[in-house]
Amino acid sequence: MCVIHMPLGVTATILPERNFDEQLVFCMWLGLTHYSLRPSVISDVQRNELYSNWGNHKFNLTPRRLIAEAKLIRQKLDDVGITPFGTLPTAIIEVGDDELKEHFEGAAAVGIGRVRVSLPSYPSRHFDCAALLDSIVDA
Repeated sequence: MCVIHMPLGVTATILPERNFDEQLVFCMWLGLTHYSLRPSVISDVQRNELYSNWGNHKFNLTPRRLIAEAKLIRQKLDDVGITPFGTLPTAIIEVGDDELKEHFEGAAAVGIGRVRVSLPSYPSRHFDCAALLDSIVDA
């Protein structure tokens, strides 16, 4: 019988009430091996709310902070033996090149080769699927 061991990881969004160091300790305790960063900008309204998966986070990692603290973030991950797997920013392909570039620069600075960029929502009316796909590929 062949046994395949799959790496187990976590995305920062499921740990909103913990800062980065607390997240890493928890990940080590669980035996997780991979971690995905989630750079985003918390709105002023959400910042005053309770911590939540899609709102306020104790580890407030903005895209600019990821670039500025990339070496420290990577060092902390390496120190605990956790592999940075990707970034999951709140970036949609339509946000523009400058914002997308910032997300890619942050991931590259940490040494992460994967960045999730969301596609636009499908139109609510009939649309030309081939033209939509071409515009997404072009972007």
